[in-house]
Amino acid sequence: MTLDAFRRVGFFADLDEAELHAVGARCERRDFEAGATIIDEGVEGPGLWIVVSGQAEVLKGRGARAMVIAKIQKGEPLGEMSLLTSSPTSATVRAASRVRCQFIPRASFHALLDEHPTIARKVLWKFGETISKRLVQVERHFAQTLRRRSRTATIRHLGSLWWLATRMMWSYTRVWFRRLIRWPHKPEALSRIHRTNARRFKRTAFKLKGANVKLGQLASLQVHLLPSEYIEEFRDMRDQVSPTEYPLIVGTIQTEFGLSPLEVFDEFDRVPLAAASMGQVHVARLPTGEKVAVKMLHPGLERAVDVDLWVMRRLLGVMSLFTRKLDLRELYRQSEEPLRKELDLMHEAKATEEIGRELAKLGVKVPQVHTRYTTQRVLVSEFIDGCALDDLEQIDAWGVSRAKLMQDYLKAFFHQAFEGGFFHCDPHPGNAFCMRDGTLVMIDFGMVKRLPPLIREGLLKEALGGFFANAKLYADGVIMRGMIGESERGKLEETAATLFADPEIRQALFDHDTKKDGDMKRLFGKLGETLDQFETFRMPKDELMFLRALGIVITTVREVSPETPLQQLAMPVLMPIMMRFMAAHPEFSNMSIGGPPR
Repeated sequence: MTLDAFRRVGFFADLDEAELHAVGARCERRDFEAGATIIDEGVEGPGLWIVVSGQAEVLKGRGARAMVIAKIQKGEPLGEMSLLTSSPTSATVRAASRVRCQFIPRASFHALLDEHPTIARKVLWKFGETISKRLVQVERHFAQTLRRRSRTATIRHLGSLWWLATRMMWSYTRVWFRRLIRWPHKPEALSRIHRTNARRFKRTAFKLKGANVKLGQLASLQVHLLPSEYIEEFRDMRDQVSPTEYPLIVGTIQTEFGLSPLEVFDEFDRVPLAAASMGQVHVARLPTGEKVAVKMLHPGLERAVDVDLWVMRRLLGVMSLFTRKLDLRELYRQSEEPLRKELDLMHEAKATEEIGRELAKLGVKVPQVHTRYTTQRVLVSEFIDGCALDDLEQIDAWGVSRAKLMQDYLKAFFHQAFEGGFFHCDPHPGNAFCMRDGTLVMIDFGMVKRLPPLIREGLLKEALGGFFANAKLYADGVIMRGMIGESERGKLEETAATLFADPEIRQALFDHDTKKDGDMKRLFGKLGETLDQFETFRMPKDELMFLRALGIVITTVREVSPETPLQQLAMPVLMPIMMRFMAAHPEFSNMSIGGPPR
């Protein structure tokens, strides 16, 4: 074999003839029959191969989908990057005929560099130049890809939403019309319609990501409002969003750090651990050896959220024309801020640290953030080995008490909301883990909210008044929040006492428990009629995220520990809060639970 084959390897371009002979002395002969695999995609590269005779093929993909993308002829090298790095190989190389190669193992080459400092200096210098050029190419490719996607992405996004809405509206218009003419669908046919529409929404949300997946995740917990087919189909939207392609992830890290993943981390798993509405998580290892979770926003997410919010604003604006007292535009205003803050992972890092300090007092774990490796689009935190709260089979296998776990979960939420006022707005089961020893772990603090003190105290009075069926305390909270004026206190207390005395309404509001599919429609209709009686009613501010999170928490508790009544789990959590509240408000200290002051 001539030295020309070595000169084709970019790292050896500056070596003289004697130095190339020293490299050649490290070679081993390897022969392969036609069809044999020389290099397998995704494995750690073993070293450098140089084809001496025969022909090899470079393939992408596996099995029947494998495609030949290049051919390797006599004298051409392959696998040169694996001489100096342990990164996974990017393609499979297969012998197209009988192939003879000269092979330099990575370990043998490293020994050569140790013995010959001059060769090491020249090789590493050319390696640095090569890597720099490749990184520039990756960054340019990433930028070009984003530009291409952005040209038509907004139109495609809006078109997908319009097509989804049209198909679902047409489907349910037919259901409504058949009911109108008293020829309703049979239960099994109606069930198929619900499931078909749920799958349509899920497919569109997975494609568009962003706020659409957030909506599906929230809907998956509304067992008291939606048909069971939607709940079943939306359940996997908590942690099974389609991931972003790895080359774009490489581009994100290159853009944020100016380095490739394997230059920032010692190890970086190409396959994501999980993908969510706003980003995805990869497992990596820091140069210090610590295992970490690397969260990255999906490329183009800002545009997707802008489109989703634009659609939501227009839709709620139109719907507000048909609601007399509910200002649906206020719902949009309260939703917009948390969603936009999720686009900044630096904000999430600060929220994680702040809430983590509070929850540590309760024995609840929050992953430690590595601020050195965190940017606006990348967040690196401690890796937590556990399972999601809805993985009931694993929790039972570990022998963890579900009731105790749910009490910790309730305690964590109420402590955040009422003690500190800064709370996790999206505590669904995909954002809460259980460790092997039963420790509760809260993650993903992208959507958080800080409640003003007045609103916090009003919500506390309302929550405690409702939970303990005390109409006066409940009315104090509602009026303090500005929802209903002081002039209608008497009517409010009377109405609250009536509602609390109705067991069906108590089960629906506080247990999220109904017996029949039509219960919630009837009960919410009754609540709507009740609101119409109050002339001073105003849409409450600064609390939509709390009510959303509270609904998620209640539903999650019922899902994870269905055999234990919610009140039984919540009572030990709420009683200390109630006692501290009474100490701060002596006027309520002599009040009996479920009745007026004695």
